[in-house]
Amino acid sequence: MKVYDVVADLRGQRFAALLTELGRHADTIGFVVQGEMAAETRELLDTIDSLKISDGLRQSWPGTRLLDGFARVLEYPASPSVLEALAHVADGVFDWSRPSFPEDVFMTSGATVLLETVGHERFAVVRCQDISPLLQSLVDDGILRPRRQRLT
Repeated sequence: MKVYDVVADLRGQRFAALLTELGRHADTIGFVVQGEMAAETRELLDTIDSLKISDGLRQSWPGTRLLDGFARVLEYPASPSVLEALAHVADGVFDWSRPSFPEDVFMTSGATVLLETVGHERFAVVRCQDISPLLQSLVDDGILRPRRQRLT
């Protein structure tokens, strides 16, 4: 498994393309909603509500483990309609933070986390089996940086 840190803001069509690329391999996409929601968030949730796989209170999700308390985590199939709705709401990988948007978008394939984000910390990681032309272009442009394997 190849692991890449997102080290520069990924925006616009390239962000949408990354969601689509990872969506080809993902089973689910999820995020966190907390507190008051902006109109954009309510509209997004209304648009994709009928596709929801799970909605529950959790202490952890990819990228985050709460020391105290719980947060509401929603999960959806990584379908083209859900990915398109998400790409229309936020323009960049680090835009996913309160109050305007849901937080901490993640994508999974079985037990493997393909995308984890913590928008307010400007943290994001991409995992994949093979590097696609899109991912290679993001590496070449300095947006993704391969993680170095540790020798043990």
